[in-house]
Amino acid sequence: ATADNTSARKSQGAVYPPPQTRTGPQVLEHEVRGIQNTQPTSRSVQTTQQSARSIQTTQDSPPLHSHSAASDQPPADTEVIDQIVTELVYVHSKLMIVDDRYVIMGSANINDRSMVGNRDSEMAMVVEDTEALVTSMDGRPYQAARFAHSLRVQLCQEHCGLLEGFDQLRYINEVFAGNPPIDTTRTSDEDAHVKHGRKAMEDPLSSEFHNVWCSTASTNEHVFRNVFKCVPDNTIETFEQYRKFIPGPSVPHGHAVPGHTVAETLQTLRAVRGQLVPMPLNFLRQENLGAKLGDKELLVPVEVFT
Repeated sequence: ATADNTSARKSQGAVYPPPQTRTGPQVLEHEVRGIQNTQPTSRSVQTTQQSARSIQTTQDSPPLHSHSAASDQPPADTEVIDQIVTELVYVHSKLMIVDDRYVIMGSANINDRSMVGNRDSEMAMVVEDTEALVTSMDGRPYQAARFAHSLRVQLCQEHCGLLEGFDQLRYINEVFAGNPPIDTTRTSDEDAHVKHGRKAMEDPLSSEFHNVWCSTASTNEHVFRNVFKCVPDNTIETFEQYRKFIPGPSVPHGHAVPGHTVAETLQTLRAVRGQLVPMPLNFLRQENLGAKLGDKELLVPVEVFT
């Protein structure tokens, strides 16, 4: 992702500062910057997709949201970025929540490589909560640990885009400084979906949880496939299919497929919730990707990779 970001920024003729360290509930986060006279910007904004907006470009400029949302024209010292881009951000952390009672979290891999204690130098914390909480598991009363249960529920709600104030509509609204080209008001049906989904996340073995989880992942996959032609993709099983799927050299990697206005693309992206997509298990499944005689992978002991 770093290489892709660097090449994309260089293609615009700008020198950018290193990305700022971000914290918060988002698994995916992007830096949105504008350029003018090849000077780096002084501001960035956190969002799920990089979108068209007016961005301040002077070091002493006021905050991004300073101009009136009712104004049709951006301030004179800004440049409008008319692109919608997606990119990957890898979060290097490990977390295991067992039965809503035990939590392992840290940098340690949850396998022999880190847990045996004589290989990688890692750190992790095990939490065994003594405060009980009566909830449900598979529709039956269940005694969980308060911390483990609340952490698992919050993460599941985040991944499904159900956390209040951290949904796609908020990101679109922020990126356009409160004046987006589409309506970002949540409908009554969307409110009902969020309310139902938040409740469904409490019982991970219920059919309601499974339906919300899988439908969210499927919808996100469909949207990203149509807008960005993201790979790997479950519909691509051969290299020939891959060559036909990608938009070609005229469209930079991660950019929205041309032929649609910003408003049309944002209206499609409006359906994205959270960060879930299905694991692309079918990607290139008809191709032989195993190591061949002479490949370096055959020269290294298997124990190195375990």
